[in-house]
Amino acid sequence: MEKKLNFIYPILFLIFGLLIFFYPMFFDFSKMAGNLGDARLISYLLDHGYSFFTGDSFHSNYFNIPFFYPYHNQLFYTDILFGGTILYIPIRFLIKNPFSAVQIWLIVASILNFLSFYLVSRKVFKFSNLISSITAFLFAFSLPRFNQIEHYQLFLQFYSIFAFYFFITANKKIYRFILSAIFLFLQLITTFYFGWFTVFGAILTFFVMIIGKNSRQILFNYLKENKKGLFAFSLTLIFLLVPVAIKYLQVSKGFEYTNIYLFAPLSIIASRSILDNLFINLNLENFNEEQITGFGIFATVTALAGLISLKKYKFEISLFVILAVIFFLFWQLNYLLYLYFPAAPAIRAGARIIFLLVPLFCFLVGVCFQKLDKKYFIIFLILILLEQIPVNNAFLWTKEEHYKRVEKYEIPKECEVFGIDDETINNNIDAMYISNKFKKPTINGYSGFLPEIKKEILPKNCLIKTFE
Repeated sequence: MEKKLNFIYPILFLIFGLLIFFYPMFFDFSKMAGNLGDARLISYLLDHGYSFFTGDSFHSNYFNIPFFYPYHNQLFYTDILFGGTILYIPIRFLIKNPFSAVQIWLIVASILNFLSFYLVSRKVFKFSNLISSITAFLFAFSLPRFNQIEHYQLFLQFYSIFAFYFFITANKKIYRFILSAIFLFLQLITTFYFGWFTVFGAILTFFVMIIGKNSRQILFNYLKENKKGLFAFSLTLIFLLVPVAIKYLQVSKGFEYTNIYLFAPLSIIASRSILDNLFINLNLENFNEEQITGFGIFATVTALAGLISLKKYKFEISLFVILAVIFFLFWQLNYLLYLYFPAAPAIRAGARIIFLLVPLFCFLVGVCFQKLDKKYFIIFLILILLEQIPVNNAFLWTKEEHYKRVEKYEIPKECEVFGIDDETINNNIDAMYISNKFKKPTINGYSGFLPEIKKEILPKNCLIKTFE
């Protein structure tokens, strides 16, 4: 009976998580998560990777994409999404419609998030099967991730979790250090946010462990006992990363600092939870969407209780969280990271540092649940599960809406390159898809970094008027 329950718990929590995230799509498969902006950008980039892999001559160079013409290495203006693309390609082979493939891809990415943290919870944290299912659910389907649902790249955090798993369980086995380096590399060239935050988190962890009296000796012993493995880890990462880093650094010089999307003072408790909004009446219109990062009132209280109950590493974890929040709450400190931390200019929304804290929160929730009586266990579990149900519908566009926008346009045959005169986000992205349709590069485009669009290179008849 116990073995059957071991099998059932993760399945039930996984199904519940998928339902609260994707239920509009399950009832109407034409609906797409997010809006016509970033969601379509990521969909385009994934299909670019598929087109490159299948030998499409219009997408013959993986890093040079046919938008933002005449610039080069445009992929480095945004997330490279390599790790997302290798998941997407087999799905796209089976599913003709690229947006339908993206819908399946989102589900697969969510499942991998769940499984990666379930593995860490069981094998590293040594939680029970039930508690591991709870922590995996929170990691994959908690409120911060739902609030960023239109940013599909933020579903790809499992690479860093697998990197952590192989690193922490290496036990002098060199092949595990190499696997850890490979997964970290995949995270770095998939989404800059998770890659950068993972490296930042590793450096911060090293600093915090040196300060901590008990953790310092553990750190030094680990470094001493795993010299060969750490050398293999570093060598593998350098070998894989340097060619990509050189290209990125050439492009990133044009990125500028922004403090618009850092934490707001109350952003850590701001959420779109149905349950939370019954207790705390925060006006979410005062927050930018990127700053709504609340994990949930009851989940946060549970995590704090878990932290208080810790016998080891209470100081280190507390210091880690405090420093991470401070660096992304005060722009003066954040600006220092921008100036001196490699690749920091790619970070356009600092409040997404919440995803570095989510694994810690999930761990602390698990610690608390370990110590709860059965009666309180059930009460807190129900509250936390209900709390993660969002109040808003985040499926704001349909496949048909996209196709209607793109089908309106005709590009003159004599135009080798074209552009759209209105440079709003939706029109820029329309141009990218129109470019694919007519196999002609466009001067328009959309990404985290927007270079100057050069309309002067176009003949008048190749600058198309928008229909909006």
